Amino acid sequence: MAARFCITPDVLNALNEAGLNEPLKRALKGLQGQEFDEEREFLSALYALDPPPSSEREAAAILRRADTVYLSAIDLLGAAYRAQMNGKLDEAERLYLRSIEAFPTAEAHTFLGWTYSFAERYEEAIAQCRLAIEVDPDFGNPYNDIGAYLIAQDKPGEAIPWLKRATEAARYEPRHFPWANLGRVYEMLGNSDRALEYYAKALEIEPTYRPASDGLERLMGPRNRLN
Repeated sequence: MAARFCITPDVLNALNEAGLNEPLKRALKGLQGQEFDEEREFLSALYALDPPPSSEREAAAILRRADTVYLSAIDLLGAAYRAQMNGKLDEAERLYLRSIEAFPTAEAHTFLGWTYSFAERYEEAIAQCRLAIEVDPDFGNPYNDIGAYLIAQDKPGEAIPWLKRATEAARYEPRHFPWANLGRVYEMLGNSDRALEYYAKALEIEPTYRPASDGLERLMGPRNRLN
């Protein structure tokens, strides 16, 4: 059975994109050919380098790229996502579950929840998002997704704290999503002023986001007619 952790030329190439300093990258070449079954053994060897990683984040970046189990889980995650985008939801569910079994990631739990939501399995979707948050509280997607699933269940008030946490998450790219969803919530609750504020915020981040611009148009139309 192959060792779990090892530094290979492919790992070194991947680390070139991780922004590691040159002395550390040269030191890592000294670990080529060595194999480690345990994470603690690999980390001990890593911190024995000259120079060692300068931070836990840097060490984690090396660890994950050298972890064959993690990389296998990421490959399964990619395959699951492609199946989902092609409408093969049963296959996507199976592959997401295999990815989670190999190595639980916040992304796999979140996207499995997204798959469940396609079939309106909202309680299961929310449960997966909660698991994602346990794995990585900094990942913003599951907070937004819980909010979206609560909206779909006609529970807009319960969605608000989740959506606000999504706007504050450290690791989240489509930051306009939770702002637009907050706009939807307050529109559902009849608070047009607050809804307009949040739709406008979403458009500041992504000016082409149609749900936010449609929301503004819906709410501004009656006001313009009154004027």
